[in-house]
Amino acid sequence: MLTTLLALAATLASPSAVPAPGDDPADVLREADRAFFRATRERGLEGWLAAFADDAIVFPPSGPLAVGATEVRRHYAGLGGFPPKGFLWEPLEAGLSAAGDFGWTLGHAGNDASGTTAWNEGRYLTVWRKAPDGGWTVVSDCGGDPRFAARLGGLGGAPATMGRESEHTFTSAAGDLVAVLGSWWASDEEGAETGGKYLSVWRKTAEGGFELAAENGFAQAQR
Repeated sequence: MLTTLLALAATLASPSAVPAPGDDPADVLREADRAFFRATRERGLEGWLAAFADDAIVFPPSGPLAVGATEVRRHYAGLGGFPPKGFLWEPLEAGLSAAGDFGWTLGHAGNDASGTTAWNEGRYLTVWRKAPDGGWTVVSDCGGDPRFAARLGGLGGAPATMGRESEHTFTSAAGDLVAVLGSWWASDEEGAETGGKYLSVWRKTAEGGFELAAENGFAQAQR
C-alpha cells in the first residue's frame, strides 16, 4: 500500500534511426539522454535548458511544480551555479511507447570534478517526447530521494491517512504510455503530516489496464 501510494527524480542528437536487429528500441532514448549530458557538459545551464520542451514541467525542492519554459528557466537559474562543476549522469533503464513517440529514461547522477566519478545514491527519471523534427525533448525530469516509498520521515507513528493528487499528465499519441506528475501526503493519528512530489510512468497492458513502468519522487517540507 505504501509503495503504491507514494511511488505512484543545447542541441540534442536526433537518434531517430531505425535500430539494428536485436537492439532495444528504447536505446534511442538512452542516446538522447547521453546527448543531453554532452550538451550540458559543453554549454552549462543553456545546454541543459535547450533540452526542455516549451510545456515542460519540473520539480523544485519545495512549493509547486514549475510549469512551462519560463518557470523551468527561473527554477534552474535560481538554484545558483547550476549545473555544478563535474555534474554528470548516465541512463540505466529506458522505455518507449509502441509508436516510438514517447518514453522515459531512469538513471543515476554523480560528479567527476575530483577526477574520480562519485555516483549519488538516488535515481533520476526523465520523460521524453519526440519532436516534429525527429529529435527528442524533455517534458519532465525528477531527481529522487533513495528513501522515497520506503520511509515516511516526519511522522511520529504509523500513517493513518495517505493520498496523492495528480496535477499534470503527458501522454503518448496512442495513449499507451502516460506520465503522471503530482503530490503525495500522509498523516499519523496525532495529526503530524508529511508529503512531497512524485513522477510516475504507466504503460497500457494487453488486457487494457495500466501497469507502473517507472517511478520517482521525494519528500518536501512544503507541498
